[in-house]
Amino acid sequence: EDGDKLVHGQQGEVVGPATGVHQGNGLKLLFPGNKGSINCYLYQFSVEKPPPLPGGHEAGDQLYYTGPNKSFKNGDKLTHGQQGEV
Repeated sequence: EDGDKLVHGQQGEVVGPATGVHQGNGLKLLFPGNKGSINCYLYQFSVEKPPPLPGGHEAGDQLYYTGPNKSFKNGDKLTHGQQGEV
């Protein structure tokens, strides 16, 4: 991982046409804080700000998992009381 990320509702700058599997169906964007541009499909864009996330949460909100402990086949796990970031 290079540390680049996509954040719900974040505005980016179009830097060119998409490449690879996105070619012909997307654009390459540079988002604030990222080192490089990211290929995105056209359906992932809007000229208007997107609707809020479910529950009225925003990117960066700190939340706690209140469900039961759970393990996944890939090794990931959820722990009751664990803090996460939207």
